Amino acid sequence: MVGIIKHSFLNGKWNIITMELCPGSMGLRHFIPLLFILSLFILPILSILYKPVLYLFLTELMLYGSLDISFSAFDNKTEYRNHFLFKTIMFPLYHITYGIGSLAGIFMMFLKAINNIWRSIYVSVPKNIE
Repeated sequence: MVGIIKHSFLNGKWNIITMELCPGSMGLRHFIPLLFILSLFILPILSILYKPVLYLFLTELMLYGSLDISFSAFDNKTEYRNHFLFKTIMFPLYHITYGIGSLAGIFMMFLKAINNIWRSIYVSVPKNIE
């Protein structure tokens, strides 16, 4: 179980890095877990400011939960076909860690950009001013 979670985190992180290295190589589907994670953070905050957003958030959670239960119950392609509870837990964990991995990839790109800016400023300043 830990291996699957680690793998999904690294998938999300490397999708962001791959997108930077090879623009256009990733489809929208690769960023759905990132959008899901962002919605889990942003929608509850926005619902404090604007009440109807709470209904959108609750609808998202109910839809995800019902799809999770459906796919867990009717997934017969894997070796875990009789492990309903395991799959019901693993699908959300996989998507959440994948999205968090994407956030980590964005954070790494942000730190790299700041580092590059800092180095360009530092390098452009003459060391010996005479």
